[in-house]
Amino acid sequence: MENLALKEIESSRIKSFRQFTQVEKEEIQRLVKSGLSLREVSRRLAVPYWMVHRIGALYSKRQSRIDLNALSEHERGYIVGAFVGDGSKISERKSGHYGVKFSLDSKNDEEIARYLRDLFVKAGKRVTLYTEETYFVLKIYSQKLLGTLLGFANYREIEGKKRKMLIGFENWALDFKLGFISGLIDTDGYVHITSKERSILV
Repeated sequence: MENLALKEIESSRIKSFRQFTQVEKEEIQRLVKSGLSLREVSRRLAVPYWMVHRIGALYSKRQSRIDLNALSEHERGYIVGAFVGDGSKISERKSGHYGVKFSLDSKNDEEIARYLRDLFVKAGKRVTLYTEETYFVLKIYSQKLLGTLLGFANYREIEGKKRKMLIGFENWALDFKLGFISGLIDTDGYVHITSKERSILV
């Protein structure tokens, strides 16, 4: 019963996110930039922590570092599969922000979104799950994570469209491959093998 109640509370938090004015957003960002922790800003402004995290996490100097070695081969493969299926890269050169964004169907993929979030928490990275139009969205700002994922599936332009191409698939560990397939299937991705170039596009 307790777990069910917690899940209901968390669901209501995701759905009840109100639109902040630009002035409110800038104040949260200013306080975070000044060196206050996200929880300190939350207490000072009487705003729920998860809201402060969504708006100000980018600017926090105290954000945790991700440790992918804390995950199993299968779990790391799952993240790569989910990235290939429903992930996109965040690359903002002017601001210096790099990372990964996952967008999952809010009607059918809530369990998958929560599982992904839990994997990143296990790896030491706090992630906020929120809704954006008809999607559950997870944004993970980590240049290390982005670099790791692009080492397994990088972008390539084919016939005017950007596609992801798997790198070194034949050398992946079996558990990693199984995790990759699970993540890819869960996020409705697919694989296309080009016989001419002997490459795998997704």
